[in-house]
Amino acid sequence: SLPIAIDLQCRYVSDAALPGKVSLFLQQLAVKHKYSKIDRETIIEEFHAKSGLSVSFLDGHKKLERAEVVTALSKEIVGQKAVIEAASDVISIAKARLNDPDRPLASFLFLGPTGVGKTQSAKAIAKYLFGDAEKMLRFDMNEFVSANSVTKLVGNFSSPEGLLTSAVRRQPFSVILLDEIEKAHRDLFDLLLQVIGEGRLTDAIGRTVDFTNTIIILTSNLGVKEANATLGFHKEESSEKASYVQAARKFFRPEFFNRIDRIVPFDRLNRKDIDSIARKLIAELFTRDGLVRRKCIVQIEEFAMEKIIDQGYHPALGARALKRAIERQLTQPIASQLVNLTKDSPAVVTVLLDGEAKNISDIKVQVDALTEVVSETITISEIPSDDQQRTIDRIATVLERIDKKIAILQPTGAINTENVSQEHKLYFALREQSRRVTNIITKASAKLGRREATSQPIKYFAKNRKPFSKQIVSESIARRLWHELSAAQDVHIYLRELAAEITTNKKSNENPLANALREVALLDLIAKEGKKHQRALIHIASIDETRIKEQRELAKLYKEFFATQIGLETEFLDCQSKRVKAASVLLIQGSYSFAMCKVEQGTHLFYPPHENLLPVQVNVIFLATEDDPKQCLESFLQQSRSLLPVVRVYNERGSVVDLRTGTILQSNSFPTFGELRAMILGALPAIDELI
Repeated sequence: SLPIAIDLQCRYVSDAALPGKVSLFLQQLAVKHKYSKIDRETIIEEFHAKSGLSVSFLDGHKKLERAEVVTALSKEIVGQKAVIEAASDVISIAKARLNDPDRPLASFLFLGPTGVGKTQSAKAIAKYLFGDAEKMLRFDMNEFVSANSVTKLVGNFSSPEGLLTSAVRRQPFSVILLDEIEKAHRDLFDLLLQVIGEGRLTDAIGRTVDFTNTIIILTSNLGVKEANATLGFHKEESSEKASYVQAARKFFRPEFFNRIDRIVPFDRLNRKDIDSIARKLIAELFTRDGLVRRKCIVQIEEFAMEKIIDQGYHPALGARALKRAIERQLTQPIASQLVNLTKDSPAVVTVLLDGEAKNISDIKVQVDALTEVVSETITISEIPSDDQQRTIDRIATVLERIDKKIAILQPTGAINTENVSQEHKLYFALREQSRRVTNIITKASAKLGRREATSQPIKYFAKNRKPFSKQIVSESIARRLWHELSAAQDVHIYLRELAAEITTNKKSNENPLANALREVALLDLIAKEGKKHQRALIHIASIDETRIKEQRELAKLYKEFFATQIGLETEFLDCQSKRVKAASVLLIQGSYSFAMCKVEQGTHLFYPPHENLLPVQVNVIFLATEDDPKQCLESFLQQSRSLLPVVRVYNERGSVVDLRTGTILQSNSFPTFGELRAMILGALPAIDELI
């Protein structure tokens, strides 16, 4: 480990002498890693933390392919291949230790019109090489147009701490950006000659500052006026670049111009480049504090995106016109609507074209707050069961009523198994479900007979939380859970903690009385809806069309669940339509299919581990006997719809929270069939005899 410590200190630390700088570095390591082994990897990691230089760059045993550098920079720099190539060359040369150790890592002169990405390129280089875009030190040369102002960079009698020298002393591993260099006073170029040529600069009090671990980037608009003089006429791109270089060559003194390592003329941005930049800028917009704090997500209709790009595309102004268009068309409308929401309300921002408008304002921004579901009726999960024997007696009363209906439906004579009638299907479904409920309450009665009745909760909640009284219904439980979720600074952490706090008492989870209440609700639903020939479409659509994994898994869960657990016919509907290109559509058939599936309608909110929250909309569409499913779907999609309330929250690392029943599950992303059955049946309307 000692050789790598000596090597790193000798190569990158020139403002101290050997062996003191190595000794000091090792002492700091010893204090930080007390009682731990300090090996080669520990030393490299520590130097990486101090400098920002990547481990693959510092470690001679690891490869840093040039192609990797090009790929990484291409994600940050749009439409400027020459810059990416130049920066990749510099990083590769430095990695191979072939750069001049007595000069900065590189010096660049970026030439080109405004808004083409000169400053953004400097930030991208700083972010890649030094680990953070904040490692770029920017100086606007408009502030150094006089000889007196230039002395501020190295310090003077009244202010000995120079702006440039002190900044580099504090941050020796950095990109130094001197913006619009042509506007600076001539004295500045004398200072830069020393920096670029010798890699050092002395401040006003005689301290030498090391610049050998920096990249110097100068930007200039020289030559743009000459290049624009022929605007409107056909002109080769190479001649435009030549105009920039020629103008710079005329402006700078030869001894200065020849010391610059790379002269990089920038290309004008085309519409494809503006498209890429627009998507990056909009993504960055939603990382702003006001939107992140509200857990906002965005869905942008492709036609609206094209309109934003059209309004922001200006060949002479580059990306700056696009930024103004985004601020005007998105940021301002979003802000005006967000102020009407509470600070903790998660929201979905929808950007679409207003079909009625024909002018520049035809982009419509709609901000919908995500709200929790509110039950309109008392549900099974809300029924208290303090007196368990009385609850069993009430369930028995319901069974007696429905058994009379079953007796009436009982078929007489032989049954044609190839063509079973609707009444016969209803009879067998009711009889099977009645037997299921009877078995459950028989076991519950036997259990009650063996021990004294106690008050057991039907639902189970996280421990160490305030208990809910029997008068508080699940709407209040759901509202409290939702408010806690909305207020959480880190929802992932909150959901993991929630999962960790769940009472894992299996007896409470498998309470037969609670199960009987749910199953008798299904029995009553079959009895009421059974004679109606029903069909339903389940339309499942992710808010973000680029993230459809959760949508597809939810659709697959529904298909298998409603077929195997509820006895309905299920199939995926193949709809070739632009409107449903990213949606999953299920056709559900059965005598009580719509009433059963309707329970799942709402927003299903997913919190993937390393991504933003993802709302998935589940809509249930009623189909009459004569309705064509595809036509009904098209008609449904043409209607304007508001965001549905949240019914369930999924965390892929820990828990599922059902806001209708207040149930919290320890689960990895999706509930099991048994858990889903309990949540769906628990949300069914309560039967009059049980209230």
